[in-house]
Amino acid sequence: MHDHPFAVTRGETYKINEPLVASIKAWAYDNPCSLVVIWSGGGAQYARAIADVALPGVDVVTMIKDKTTFYMARSGDIVVDDMDIDVATRVYRPDEWVHPATAQKEIE
Repeated sequence: MHDHPFAVTRGETYKINEPLVASIKAWAYDNPCSLVVIWSGGGAQYARAIADVALPGVDVVTMIKDKTTFYMARSGDIVVDDMDIDVATRVYRPDEWVHPATAQKEIE
């Protein structure tokens, strides 16, 4: 098992952030007409590899994360990232954003 996420592109096992994945799945289920986007500084192809491993069955759009795509995040969007980025809405840390449905399950 490797700690670095790029290991997944070589077919190696990578530990996914399960609480975040559960929150994304719950949000996607509750918002079927909305869009889940995974972006990465490593590019759209790397983002797709992560999406395929972490969110099978969830309709996900992937793209590069850089200054050419920051404008796409609008006020009110949910943005989860481990970097400080200049977008028009709050940026949550990966361990900070929890969908209410998954938070309730943790309480029960």
